[in-house]
Amino acid sequence: GGKYARSFLKTLAQKWVYFVFLILIIMPLVGHGFFSPGWLYFPGIIISFILALCVSSLHLPVPRRSYFQLACMVMFVTYLPVLFRLTEVGWWQWSKGQKQILDIVRSVPGHSITELVIYDCDNPAYPAATLRRVVGFEASFYELWKVVHGETVKISILRCSKQDRIPASAVGKQLSVRWQFPEFKVLDPSNLLRRD
Repeated sequence: GGKYARSFLKTLAQKWVYFVFLILIIMPLVGHGFFSPGWLYFPGIIISFILALCVSSLHLPVPRRSYFQLACMVMFVTYLPVLFRLTEVGWWQWSKGQKQILDIVRSVPGHSITELVIYDCDNPAYPAATLRRVVGFEASFYELWKVVHGETVKISILRCSKQDRIPASAVGKQLSVRWQFPEFKVLDPSNLLRRD
């Protein structure tokens, strides 16, 4: 009712210092060029904490139903933007490419490959799901290869437009894969081991 709403808003206004703290926490995240869902969880938890403080300091006989409604509202407000952003960046499909590159590296004879070439192709439907964000960068692939095969390999990440220029001398020595979110495609399947 109106009595509870006025008391709640008055109490919320008295907690203004918490909102200053919240703004200070969010400010470093604003300038980043990429998004992490965890960045929204932390401010959401702080807002939930502030709202809980306000409700508990009312000292009014608030019905249990009102607490449940408030909890539902806070969950809805906190998680809706996170779920929207996760869907927008295709986060539900991120594990597909990560598992694929591991399977590809495991399926090649490490001793005969001297270079892993990854052609990085954009997916217009998911412009924020880049190779570096979803799977990794040169050092990540280097370490993956070293862990799986126990030896090192040269890693090259090239733009998709250079895909047509694969030298004939590289066949058999170079493992070429194409990345376009959400998956990898091996360009020269003859390098893969046969699986029985």
